Amino acid sequence: MWTEEVPLFVEAFNESVRGLGSKARFSVHICFSDYSRLFPHILELKNCAEYAIELSNRDPWERGTEPADRPGYEVLNLFAEHDAPGAVGLGVVDVHTDRVEPPELVADRIRYAAKVLGDPAKVWPCTDCGLRTRTWEVSFAKMQAVADGTRMVRGGARGPRARVRPKARR
Repeated sequence: MWTEEVPLFVEAFNESVRGLGSKARFSVHICFSDYSRLFPHILELKNCAEYAIELSNRDPWERGTEPADRPGYEVLNLFAEHDAPGAVGLGVVDVHTDRVEPPELVADRIRYAAKVLGDPAKVWPCTDCGLRTRTWEVSFAKMQAVADGTRMVRGGARGPRARVRPKARR
């Protein structure tokens, strides 16, 4: 089944972006997958700037930047091994829980990914998937953790969290 589906997906993606110009950047979001089955097929995606993948829901909440600390991020080795073009939309917060990751854990996940991929520019921190199943407050806190963790990796002081709170949806 996979041997037929992935090449079909690649063909459909390439046909969808054909003729849209070289200045446009496209991303593909793939979640809950055996990512090893994507290779080498996804290397044939045309004009794909980012492969957004879920990882944090497979990863422990303990800190660390060694392979044993980040088993949920093992698939990054395939992206490095195949020298996949484009960036990895790195899922650093799990959207299936209301528990909010500490920014230090997010930072460790980002640092680990940058080390494996060999280029920090190839790491685009994000949520595993959409936050539609979380409350507005939890979603905001998780996005704040992504921003704070990213800032820590970039060397900026975390500082106090923003005092702005999201307005309730109506």
